[in-house]
Amino acid sequence: MGGENFYAFAPNAQEWVDPLGLNKCCENSKVKTEPNTAFFWSGRTDGIGGQHIAADIAKSNGGTILEMLIEARKIIMPTWDQNNQASIKAWEDISSEYATCASGTLTGVIGKDLRPGNIWKNRELPALKNNPNIIKIDPKTKISTVIFQR
Repeated sequence: MGGENFYAFAPNAQEWVDPLGLNKCCENSKVKTEPNTAFFWSGRTDGIGGQHIAADIAKSNGGTILEMLIEARKIIMPTWDQNNQASIKAWEDISSEYATCASGTLTGVIGKDLRPGNIWKNRELPALKNNPNIIKIDPKTKISTVIFQR
């Protein structure tokens, strides 16, 4: 009785929490990161965008943002265009994958002003909250506040 279950959605359903079976998708992901190295950004504060600030913070802490991975791993992506549905979908999909495959403690550089329908709130944050490998999301600001902790 017993044996290997070739149809299992998780390696060990008794101890491993991944109800959607998404973690197995990360084994070959081009945007998978080492634990505690994924940094996220979204929005602006006083007209200053978070991407370059997040990239600088990530670099100084041995981490990365999605855009740095895309460049380093030579992933072909369309230029972001909020008026082009194909561009939006491509960025939503890769952002969701980045969040799904992240692990450990994450840092978010989140501005005060977020674009309606932004990828952080609609794709990345929900994926991170559903990702059992995330311990907490800590925004890197002058005043640090935990957004989410398990």
